[in-house]
Amino acid sequence: MGVEHQLVYTEPLPELAADKERFVTHPILRHQDFSLYYRQWYDGYAIGNYRHESLLFDGDAVGARAEREFTPKHFSVAQSASEELLPALRGKRFVRAFNGYMAFSNDLYPIIGQTGIRGLWAALGVWVTHSGGVGKSIAELMTYGETEWDIREADINRFQPHDYTKAYMRARIDRQYQEVYDIIHPLQQLENPRNVRLAPFHARLVEQQGVFFSSAGWEVAQWYEANAPLLEEFGERIPQRQGWAAKYWSRIQGAEHLATREARQIFNLSTFTKIEVSGPGALSFLESVTANRIDRPIGTVVYTSLCNDHGGIMADLTISRLAEDRFWILTGGGVGPHDLAWIRQHAPKHSNVTIRDMSGQYTTVGLWGPRARDILQQVASEDVSNAAFPFYTVKPLQIECVPAPGAANLLCRRVGLGNLCTHRVRAAPLGSPLGSWPAARSGCRRGWCIRFAAAGEGISAVGRRHS
Repeated sequence: MGVEHQLVYTEPLPELAADKERFVTHPILRHQDFSLYYRQWYDGYAIGNYRHESLLFDGDAVGARAEREFTPKHFSVAQSASEELLPALRGKRFVRAFNGYMAFSNDLYPIIGQTGIRGLWAALGVWVTHSGGVGKSIAELMTYGETEWDIREADINRFQPHDYTKAYMRARIDRQYQEVYDIIHPLQQLENPRNVRLAPFHARLVEQQGVFFSSAGWEVAQWYEANAPLLEEFGERIPQRQGWAAKYWSRIQGAEHLATREARQIFNLSTFTKIEVSGPGALSFLESVTANRIDRPIGTVVYTSLCNDHGGIMADLTISRLAEDRFWILTGGGVGPHDLAWIRQHAPKHSNVTIRDMSGQYTTVGLWGPRARDILQQVASEDVSNAAFPFYTVKPLQIECVPAPGAANLLCRRVGLGNLCTHRVRAAPLGSPLGSWPAARSGCRRGWCIRFAAAGEGISAVGRRHS
């Protein structure tokens, strides 16, 4: 999306007379408190101004020249601040002034890569500070298909579906422009838009006083105020923080971590991207792009990497074999669009391989800790002992009355240090703001995982740290 950005050029300044014939010899000067920058331009200055309201427009509005008429009312604060900082500017006129066009992405990073049209490449939203690296990287992509540097934060396929909506772009880019020169705490969360994507049990997490952050549009708790009593047990083992380090943080996070390590807790993992690869050619395709062997018995979970032609790692994920010709890939929500695009781009053309994004149909809950298996066994009809449910396997489970016939199905994967359960919700697309957890049906004695707290099992939802 486009943003108007003010730029003015001063008349010649006597103080810069020695540089009259030199294009640029001075470093760029920034006035951080007033969102201004100054660039020497021969014997004058070019002054860039961010200290005004965001003036947004659709990219299609760009004409032959990326300029609009200068709006003096938006420059009044900048002019006063500039004359105070640089007295030589007082009383000087501007020989050129305009509102230039800048292309902003939702996250302020460039957009680099091949578009949906094969052979058509893009390098958009490139700031001068990024320009050298972007030029190098796009040339490498077009020539070799890969880059020397890791450019995942600028990858053209990094955006979630909601990132493409005009409403979301306007809200994010409006804020990005206002905060270009602000000092932002690394844990400070965006304020708008929020509640874009919600787990089907989100209302339950709100009841537990979750302090949420946005992850790929999902509302995920950093911690739950309802877990404050854990500090009575673990408080002495959690250090204090002061000042800047204590912002957007709680000692409850440490208590939740320790409670997980020593007993059991439940995690909202709805953010995970779920990709299904199926068809007669699914196995051979996955074997060709992964570093590990995928041809294993049905019910096996394989932890592996997706690799490029030179063995470089493009993704880090797990693949579950659900049938002879059906596989599920589970990868992080933040990198999900990138991984899905990479898989599709490398799938054989005109083949018998079907690739589907299942993230809108399934939700994910993690049950972790030394007692995870004991708790799961109390509510599962199947045997989940180590012999029956070994490490890195996946199997369907019935959790008491869930699934009800024809209503849902449940897969449980044993990975890491606990059980990762994936529950299909047919009642509504995952991400819609459901008012209640759909597993809490009449006739159910306890419901499913997220209801363990109400079942007297001593388990509670805990927050997740984010990067």
